[in-house]
Amino acid sequence: MRSSALAAYLVLGSALGCAGTGRSTAPAAAVADPDRPPTNTPSEDEGRLADLRAMTADVLGEVAAARQLAPTRRVDVALVDRAGVRRFVVGNLYEHVDRRTFALLGRIEASLGILPAGADPEAVILEVLEAGVLGYYDPDTDTFYVLDHVPDAMLAMVVGHELAHALQDMYFDLSNYEIPILHDSDRDGARTLLVEGDAQAAYLAYRAGKRGLDAIRSAVLDAGIDQALRLSDASPYPILSRSLQLPYAAGTATVAAVARDGGWDAVDALYRDMPTTSEQMLHPEKLATREPPIPVEVDAKPFEELSGFRRVWHDNLGEGALLAMIADVAAPDVARHAAAGWGGDRYVALEPEGGAETPLVVGGIAWDSEADAEAFEAPFRAYLSSKMPAETFVVDRSAALVRFALRLPPSLATRRAEVLDRLRRSVRIPSA
Repeated sequence: MRSSALAAYLVLGSALGCAGTGRSTAPAAAVADPDRPPTNTPSEDEGRLADLRAMTADVLGEVAAARQLAPTRRVDVALVDRAGVRRFVVGNLYEHVDRRTFALLGRIEASLGILPAGADPEAVILEVLEAGVLGYYDPDTDTFYVLDHVPDAMLAMVVGHELAHALQDMYFDLSNYEIPILHDSDRDGARTLLVEGDAQAAYLAYRAGKRGLDAIRSAVLDAGIDQALRLSDASPYPILSRSLQLPYAAGTATVAAVARDGGWDAVDALYRDMPTTSEQMLHPEKLATREPPIPVEVDAKPFEELSGFRRVWHDNLGEGALLAMIADVAAPDVARHAAAGWGGDRYVALEPEGGAETPLVVGGIAWDSEADAEAFEAPFRAYLSSKMPAETFVVDRSAALVRFALRLPPSLATRRAEVLDRLRRSVRIPSA
């Protein structure tokens, strides 16, 4: 789950838990009033579209100069209403995953506390999109779409950001990133952080004028990460919202750091050698060294031995997802510190025959040091306690490895010693 599996749809229009990065939305941090219906008449829409096209023609060259990518083709713009966004999302929702798998991934998100138990993931996606999305770029049509209710004061931001995506598409072919990386959601999260962070950094460089990104202090961008973690608290799906916001904040800060140190050529090089973890895109120094994830192995057999349980999915979380989760119960600085020592992780989901509203999730998170594991354990326990009854989860820290079993069914909730034994047999770091 890149940051959260569902969040990928909000940013990318791709499959739950199996994202690509082709279709991108403008930042949801600056949202229009979701309760105000569009009031434009057809003639007003025609006039506004003409203004948008003129703005696009004027701005494209400036964004291209700021990003140092010369346009190679024309970019079109269109207005779209909320119903049009729904059609676009639903039309692409199941391009890379079937409905059964999509529903399963929604249940896993519920097991992790990201969604309420029983939530319809498709309905959640549409609800969050309708409330927050201002625009999106579609590489299939070389067109970016602006929501017809976006206030005039926000148009420059939407147009600048989406034109940056159009330039990315010309040089790096965003459709390449629509192909899902199954069972490696964190790698998809890294792609999202790069693509969205690059677009937003390009927009900021354009707005900053001749000095470009040098005019924007790193501390300002870093504060934006804390703000993104805080602003999501009012959302009905705060973890999902944080996952959506992080690429525009943390991704932007990292891309800006790369561009300052090595120029935009260094950013271009990232598309030829993509980051592989959200950790790399949250920490420029780890991106520079391409710090690899620590492998974690999860053997489902100790739990499959239980009557009726079978493995139905396996995946990873990544630092980005854990940060979005821990920020639910901790201040941004505490959450960032708790997640920063992430080294690698893996989990499996198991269900009894006939399925379950919340599957049993068994996994482990490796940390860079025992101190990092200890710093994470307490807020992680606090997070889980806020999402599920204490008897339904087990957390076990051993050196720099934190194991977990979530959503224990009633038949296991009273057998904690047995669960702990199975958990320790199931999860390990191969070299340990």
